[in-house]
Amino acid sequence: MEPLKVDFENNVKCKFCGKKATKLCDVVTGVKRYAGHPPIVDGKMVNAPMESNITCDKKICDKCAIHINEHMDICPDCYRDIQVKKRG
Repeated sequence: MEPLKVDFENNVKCKFCGKKATKLCDVVTGVKRYAGHPPIVDGKMVNAPMESNITCDKKICDKCAIHINEHMDICPDCYRDIQVKKRG
């Protein structure tokens, strides 16, 4: 499956502060599973995994993003949820 693409040049706004968004939240929120056969793209079965991750994808700016590592930035909502689950 292709990653979600967002045209950040089109003045997409950060969900939290309204400034220009530059990132999508990378927290995995679920798994999409295909039943029966691989996904079909343009009428043909593609050689693809039978499942893929669903991510939060809230639009965030550099300032609001919580930078976890070189591959992961998360939104304040997901960060708060993770902190609550850690305490619980």
